[in-house]
Amino acid sequence: MSKKRKSYIGRLYDMFGAGLSYKEFERLIKNDAPGVLEFYTQKIAKPDKSKSRPMRYIYLVRETFIAFIMKMAPIRRLFYAGALFFFVIGYLNADSSDMLLSFVVLNLLLAFELADKFSAKDELDVARDIQESILPQTPPQIPGYDISFFYETAKEVGGDYYDFMENGKEDPFTIAIGDISGKGMGAALYMIQVQAVFRIVMQSFVRPKEILINLNKQLKTIFRSNAFFTVSVASIAKDNTFSLCRAGHLPLLYYNNSNKTCEFIKPKGIGIGLRDNGIFENVLEEIKISPSHGDIFVLFTDGVSECMDKEKNEYGEENLERVITKYADSSTEELQKLILTSLRIFSNGAPRHDDITFIILKAL
Repeated sequence: MSKKRKSYIGRLYDMFGAGLSYKEFERLIKNDAPGVLEFYTQKIAKPDKSKSRPMRYIYLVRETFIAFIMKMAPIRRLFYAGALFFFVIGYLNADSSDMLLSFVVLNLLLAFELADKFSAKDELDVARDIQESILPQTPPQIPGYDISFFYETAKEVGGDYYDFMENGKEDPFTIAIGDISGKGMGAALYMIQVQAVFRIVMQSFVRPKEILINLNKQLKTIFRSNAFFTVSVASIAKDNTFSLCRAGHLPLLYYNNSNKTCEFIKPKGIGIGLRDNGIFENVLEEIKISPSHGDIFVLFTDGVSECMDKEKNEYGEENLERVITKYADSSTEELQKLILTSLRIFSNGAPRHDDITFIILKAL
């Protein structure tokens, strides 16, 4: 083989193989492919079980292809159909010119789709930077407590919400954690609105129940009918008393150091933005806990408890309880790492479908 040809092959390899690794193949097979399939099949009706397995497969392939076609813009859909037509005609007639035309059109369509994708990705990157900039980056310094937290979105942007606010009034600190219904950009935009309204409400109210009642009044006018927000609000008084009110969110995990046991505390409450027929504030319940040295509070979103393995089994609240009970003598920063390790081992490489957020507080 001539040096010129070797050089040409080398350049081709560098062009198509740049950055290629085993991890790229693994991500394509384990993460990307299932995600793409779910994207196209999420609205497809399940095949009739009374039909044979081959017929069910044919149905899924057909419906997935139709879903794929309908995701295109009408003009691109037309060009795609034309490219397929010329490819079939060229193949049947052994006409390379028709097949070449099909190849060119398909690559032009691919170029347009990639341009759209990367343009959208650039916008998502900006949105992610904005979202991260408005969320706390470090835990607050609250006398009498060791605090750590973790936040990570499943996609470029997320719908989980957390915040730490110093009131400077009756209760010096307020902690909030919540989850907007849905995922992606829509949930992220709602989350930004939630924080803005939350900060306004905080200027006039300090008790968790008062905050949630007034937050619900404001957000009901913003949320669409299919959107809602579950949230837990906790306040820490100057005497370290921990107060909690919950609007439909997951329970609080409380570790009692004196008897070395965990319990899930679930005050009454329904989600914000739901059609509650005026009962929202009537069902809200606020509780108080006076913690002792070593007691631990864990606030979390469903990205923790509903983390799945490859067989779709959920991590559950029980696994979180086991980690806290076993390593209760650790600092909150160490507990954070242990929880993340436990989640990683459990999921065993399965793709993540939801944001993960949790806050750990330990009484000193």
